[in-house]
Amino acid sequence: FTIKYWFRQNIHNKLSKKRNILMFTFYEAYDEHVIKYYDNMEKDKKNKYYLNYGFMCSRLNNKLDKAKEIVGDRKIKIIGNGLKSGLFLLLKSWDLIVLPDHLMVRDYMLKYIPSLFIFHGISTFLVDGEFYAYNKKFCERNGECIYTKMLENNAMIADYMNGQELFKNRVEYVSSVHSDIIINEMNNYEKYREQLGIKKDELFIFIYGTWKDISLFHVLGEEFLEQLKQIKVIDGKRIVFALSIHPKEYNRYEKTATCAPMGDLVDACACENILIRKPGTDWMPYIIGADIVIGDCSSMLNNVIMANKKLILSETDTSNMVEYSVACLAYQNLPIIHKGDCLKTCLQDSINNYDIEKLNNLRKMVVEEKGFYKKRVNEITRALLCSKK
Repeated sequence: FTIKYWFRQNIHNKLSKKRNILMFTFYEAYDEHVIKYYDNMEKDKKNKYYLNYGFMCSRLNNKLDKAKEIVGDRKIKIIGNGLKSGLFLLLKSWDLIVLPDHLMVRDYMLKYIPSLFIFHGISTFLVDGEFYAYNKKFCERNGECIYTKMLENNAMIADYMNGQELFKNRVEYVSSVHSDIIINEMNNYEKYREQLGIKKDELFIFIYGTWKDISLFHVLGEEFLEQLKQIKVIDGKRIVFALSIHPKEYNRYEKTATCAPMGDLVDACACENILIRKPGTDWMPYIIGADIVIGDCSSMLNNVIMANKKLILSETDTSNMVEYSVACLAYQNLPIIHKGDCLKTCLQDSINNYDIEKLNNLRKMVVEEKGFYKKRVNEITRALLCSKK
């Protein structure tokens, strides 16, 4: 393996014009980040893209069908599972590996091949004093960072991490992968409402939640769901809700978990004025078409702020939040709903008394000039394709 990559970098690369880029994913939360990375890359005939879908998770059914669905007509070759695919991954000469999360590829590949970590979430919480994305348990081997470059959507966190010896000159600020897309879609308010069946005179409220005990649905509980079912009209306007819960809320948790999945409970709320967004369904129509969003501290928070939507947050423990993360600042400035609060009253306050100025100040933190993400990702990728590991 060592000899192969020495040959690849010192002889083959000087003769061959092709560059092989290997991307990994294995479930919905990662899919769109990998695909959006590809979509933002300037198309160069030298670059050949490959996608390995589901090698980490033997429980997934129809992996190749799912991969074909997310790839569509893009020029990406899909690598399946099994012995043949495993040998292909091992024997193919790769110029770059693109990863949306940790533990998705063997350490020996990262030892020899330049890698780009395009984290699928946002850096909000410290666990044992560390960010999940930059946790040494995942990132450090023999005193060195296993990733060549890591993308970060918060400029202050990028500066902070580059000041740490392990990550020095590895973390690149790129803003949000969704920034340009959301800016382009903001004028489609009426289009998406019509697509979802929302009438012009109706108030549309999108409610999202992450998974496990910090999820809005776990924090506010079944009482919150019961309140939803009772609210039909506010200030003379008919109310339509849409609920969206994390894909992992439809699977069994590990035995040590302190709560049980709520996916089925959320789905059971479906009725005339409560829509359910299924995992894997495009979230853009729900955010852009919404008048008010109720959510938690997951990465969807960034998208809602970028879309400039009135946001109400479910209560959470902010003691482990990084003070300069967008989520922490949002919890300091935006309205919060607590367990047992009257949902109808919270909504009325947001309809009539919402402090838009505070929302606008948060938005300035997450929105860059149009094309910023694409420009930065292309610069970083080109540099990696010319680098040696």
